[in-house]
Amino acid sequence: MRRANSRNRTRWVVTLAVVLACAWTAPVAIGAGFSYQGIGIKARSMGGAFRGIADDWSAASHNPAGLAFLKSSQINLSLGLYTPRATYTPNVHEVSQDGQEEFDVGFGRANGQEHYPLDEAWPIPSVGGFASPESWNGWTIGGAIFWPHDVNYAWDLFRAPTTYNTDYTFPEENYRTDLDVLDIHPTVAKSFGDNLSVGVGLSLTNGDVVFRRPIFIENTLGTPYDIYPFDQFIGDFRLEGNGFAIGANMGVMWKASDNVSVGLSVKTPITIPIEGGAALDMAWPRNQHFDDDDDVVIQGTDTIRTKLYYSGIDNALVQSQNTPHTEDQFSFDLDLPAELGAGIGWRASDRLMLAFDAVMTFWSAVERWDITMENGTLNGGREAVTAVAVPFAWDDQFRLAGGFDYAAKSNLMIRGGAYYETGASVDSTFSPNFPNDGDVFGLAGGFSYLIDGHVQLALAQEMAFYSERTIESVAGSNGVTVFPGEYSLNRFETILSLTYLF
Repeated sequence: MRRANSRNRTRWVVTLAVVLACAWTAPVAIGAGFSYQGIGIKARSMGGAFRGIADDWSAASHNPAGLAFLKSSQINLSLGLYTPRATYTPNVHEVSQDGQEEFDVGFGRANGQEHYPLDEAWPIPSVGGFASPESWNGWTIGGAIFWPHDVNYAWDLFRAPTTYNTDYTFPEENYRTDLDVLDIHPTVAKSFGDNLSVGVGLSLTNGDVVFRRPIFIENTLGTPYDIYPFDQFIGDFRLEGNGFAIGANMGVMWKASDNVSVGLSVKTPITIPIEGGAALDMAWPRNQHFDDDDDVVIQGTDTIRTKLYYSGIDNALVQSQNTPHTEDQFSFDLDLPAELGAGIGWRASDRLMLAFDAVMTFWSAVERWDITMENGTLNGGREAVTAVAVPFAWDDQFRLAGGFDYAAKSNLMIRGGAYYETGASVDSTFSPNFPNDGDVFGLAGGFSYLIDGHVQLALAQEMAFYSERTIESVAGSNGVTVFPGEYSLNRFETILSLTYLF
């Protein structure tokens, strides 16, 4: 008997190791919005109403306590095919101090035209496996790998104004945000009798960030050298970095009766220290004023060669002061929000299960990215660029969800659900880098089919419809970071799943 148990444990350990190895080599996940909508095809097809049921591997994310009541051990591979339909019609300009003239600050070509992101559809894999043999006396152990937070948007919005007269060509991807947060999630759960269980998981979290945008640097040379469009010099700023942090989630499941179960779960906030390399290419202008004069005297004390801001430089000394390409190391804290959720599951009949969830995500913890340059070597002209700010100041987000799980046959389950979620982003910091427009209403549905009692195939479809949004005012730090105009967003996702039960 001991030898048989030992062989069984070895089989479970090897199975989990293979699953985790497969997930590690999976392609990088790409999603839209700061948060991906969640894992698990059953949970997703029920609109996310799952915390009060939590009866498959994806409970590791939703409510780990549910794992203690698994009816069998299981491993799962899932793939989401994600298609956002975002549009942005810019209306970005500056108005003269007397209010008589509108200035093109690089978006004149894009203003009034409907734009779409450069990316269209992306695969998002997830994987998990849990062992729950009877001999373990209510213990369930395993792990999952998934992407809880993802952003990937690239836009072609910016060209330097023609009158700025620069030789630098901005790339097609002149605004880009690529944020991937990978969660390797070992989890354990324990039941206490037939009615109560608890579970806890660790979030071994790796964050990768790619960010790009034009930045604007104030021209301090004074009149006539700072007259529009030379009042600000334009740079092409980009960075790439990563970091690691540890968080956790916990859950409780209570089976109040044979037909009603209640779940409560909480996720801790996580702060990932992101570090990496940044680069800045300055699009210096060709200004006739700068070329004609010999010197520019600033406040009677500081003499600057006029060609310092002239792209046709041929003087070695000036070139050393005005290097068009510079690099530096950067750091900033990537704050990820805490979450508190509760759910209830009600078995209305032998065939029908109903579920309802309420979740609060504390996005107010995400204030801004304060991107700090470590060495002060990014050259913005007379002064180095030492910091770049990306503001958020988001609101907390509330979500309500409801769904059903219906046994059409002994091996065929039909599911559906709907949810409503308030928007987190605010007008004062809104941009196409994070274009989750506003409140969202979602519909979902799907089915699963069990083959020979061991292999389960499943399919789900989700559609989310965001409220349209109009942003009125321009604001920014180091350039435009709030983008006036009209926004709309719809999101569609098809999810495929393969589960092996043993």
